[in-house]
Amino acid sequence: MAEDGVDEAGSGSFRLLTSSQLTQVHAASITLPDPTVTPDETPGIRPQTVVAAPNLSRGGTPIHFLVQLNAPADIKLAVYALTGERVFDERLQGNVGMNQLVWRLENNARQSVASGLYLYRLEMDGGAGLAARTGKLLVVH
Repeated sequence: MAEDGVDEAGSGSFRLLTSSQLTQVHAASITLPDPTVTPDETPGIRPQTVVAAPNLSRGGTPIHFLVQLNAPADIKLAVYALTGERVFDERLQGNVGMNQLVWRLENNARQSVASGLYLYRLEMDGGAGLAARTGKLLVVH
């Protein structure tokens, strides 16, 4: 059952919805983008393929980032812990074709990282624009 009320600032009213009402409103009014695709920030450089393989690392298997470019670009990889701490950085001058960066599950001090969920951001800058891709990585020792 929905309840009426006043917001904390006292400036307006709001309506509390039941979970089924919220689900109906949510489904009817929100269109979510494909969660596996991060759009280019600017139209300059367009990587043809960006893959983190495997994105689940077991037993210390390094994670390979494959970036296929249609024009030369500076490629930056940053890996973050869920706390927001940047644990690893690498940079590569990418060429036309397939380029590879490898994360050996070590931080910038060359110490092994803990098991857990990590986020990555790959940026490709060809001078005429920036493209970026983000994703998740799971490390299980």
